[in-house]
Amino acid sequence: MNAVPIEPEPRSGEANMAADAALLDAAAAGTAGGRWYRWSEPTLSLGHFQKGTDLDEATLPDLPRVRRLSGGGAIVHHHEWTYALAVPRGHRLAARPEQFYEAVHAELIAALAAVGVTARLRGKGAGDGPEPTLCFLRSDPRDVVTTAADGAVRKIVGSAQRRRKGAVLQHGSLLVATSPHAPDAPGLRELAGLTAGQAETVVRDAAVRFGRLLVGTCPAD
Repeated sequence: MNAVPIEPEPRSGEANMAADAALLDAAAAGTAGGRWYRWSEPTLSLGHFQKGTDLDEATLPDLPRVRRLSGGGAIVHHHEWTYALAVPRGHRLAARPEQFYEAVHAELIAALAAVGVTARLRGKGAGDGPEPTLCFLRSDPRDVVTTAADGAVRKIVGSAQRRRKGAVLQHGSLLVATSPHAPDAPGLRELAGLTAGQAETVVRDAAVRFGRLLVGTCPAD
């Protein structure tokens, strides 16, 4: 497979979720695929399993809402690039959830390093206690993080998965800049001085890297 497509025009939240669902359907039928995309307006996506009783509505912005196929916390999609990758049963990345996360995040870390941004996996020691409503305020060992000038460890990529008939969809957000609708989640512009052009370079590089990941297969169990 060549580089995964980079969609030139942003789409609505509903259109983006439908396109991700189509990727998972295709993977369930045996075809791997992926895409990079943006959002036509600031949108709040809720994790598939988030219930009304789980949400701190007082902290959530009044934005158009969609529900993702994947789990995890709510995300304000605004100044970001979003990726989606789907692999069929038998693909090496479908074997274990953590393997898919780590492989994709390693490629993103490499693409960020190429433009001078130092990032890493959070690793063990993620926070305990009640989880915040917003994904980018949560902690997971597989988060991609960078260290801010004040020494704080900040999440810059958050990803989640959904499985169906052995196929796996993984999608995630690369936080380019802070949204006024989620001011507590700084982006790469604020944390590392990343420009919009550099962010596009990261996306193009990662698109090629993701294409290589999607090629790999192994026999089905």
